[in-house]
Amino acid sequence: MLAFCPHGCTEAGYEQDIKEAQATGIDGFALDYGSYSQQPRYETNMANMYAAANALGTGFKLFLSPDIATPSAISVSDILSSAETYCPNPAQFNYQGHCVLSAWEAEGLGDGTPGYWQTNVLSPLATALGNSVFFVPHIFFGGTDDPSAAQISAGESTWDSVAQGYLFFGLAGVPTYTGKPSLLTNMENFASITHSNGKLYMAPVAGQYWGAIQTVNGRRYYEYSGGQGMANQWNSIINVEHADWVEVTTWDDFSESYISPSTTATYYPWSTTPHVGFTQLNSYFVQWFKTGTQPAITQDQLFFFYRTSPQNAVASDDPYGPITQFYGSVADDVYVTTMLTAPATLTVSTGGSLFNYSLNAGINQTQTPFNLGTQSFTLTRNGSTIISAQGTQPIIADPTFYNFFYSTGVQGDGD
Repeated sequence: MLAFCPHGCTEAGYEQDIKEAQATGIDGFALDYGSYSQQPRYETNMANMYAAANALGTGFKLFLSPDIATPSAISVSDILSSAETYCPNPAQFNYQGHCVLSAWEAEGLGDGTPGYWQTNVLSPLATALGNSVFFVPHIFFGGTDDPSAAQISAGESTWDSVAQGYLFFGLAGVPTYTGKPSLLTNMENFASITHSNGKLYMAPVAGQYWGAIQTVNGRRYYEYSGGQGMANQWNSIINVEHADWVEVTTWDDFSESYISPSTTATYYPWSTTPHVGFTQLNSYFVQWFKTGTQPAITQDQLFFFYRTSPQNAVASDDPYGPITQFYGSVADDVYVTTMLTAPATLTVSTGGSLFNYSLNAGINQTQTPFNLGTQSFTLTRNGSTIISAQGTQPIIADPTFYNFFYSTGVQGDGD
């Protein structure tokens, strides 16, 4: 998200972003941006990002994803200018010999039709570049986050003439088969229909989804149940959807949902909540997706996730107001994901109350009702402590601002 810069909107700041992403197995960034003319920072930040990728020389790739829904509505000239500038750039991601171009809510441009894109964007770019682009847009088929199979089919039949693939976003859903709306069902429908049309399918992954500043939607919150939600998405992507590409949504969007490990951002009162637990857990599944083989667990690890206030807490001074739209089985729980080389005992201390769990080797998901106060986690095996982790923040009853992003952390037996 070129509107946000966790380490600063400079070449050096973006180099740090890229290094952190590559360390988790991420191969590139989709650059979400708005109007050059109305907000010149987008043009400046994009130039710094491409410069950073080239300066590092590590093969990290970038592609453009103009945000048609941005408050500073992007124009055709903005899209043409950015694509003509950066498609020839060495850091640009090319696929099958073509410059990759995406778009957020592509139907929002012009009259909202594929013909408009063809006439005003895709054909002029092919002429200017001497080659067509590989167009992989995001579109709200049926005008909703929760499209039916029929709406997806109808939408793709309309757009297939100009799109070589599609990004499904849909993260405003519950990552189970029983939750409503079901993110997993929608992802699998989208994948099946897209592949049956011979198109490339780009799947979404997120640690959670909270529309933090979406007051018109009641600051909607979808329960992802800690690491379980991420695991559910990846298991579907790998074993059912067989996605061609995966877009981690998002690395750094502090107004909706984010995975970035940065804990220094101050854009919003909630954006300092550490997300390193998501970042590190995601890297395990990234490796699985890219290699096609589930990685062996060679180190014991513990990941924790929890909200820092109860669902019904009342914030004393939040200008955005309360959260009024909840989806899924929202619970005041601490979530722990463990990756174990051998059986072990997990002890969760929440506000001084202790809960013990006997866990098997492999990946385990544990859910514990939380109490106010400090949170801590211990793994023991054969009478010895192998991991001890402290919660990053206490759980409080009287927040100043609402914060429905999980506070996360990770600890390994070698850390």
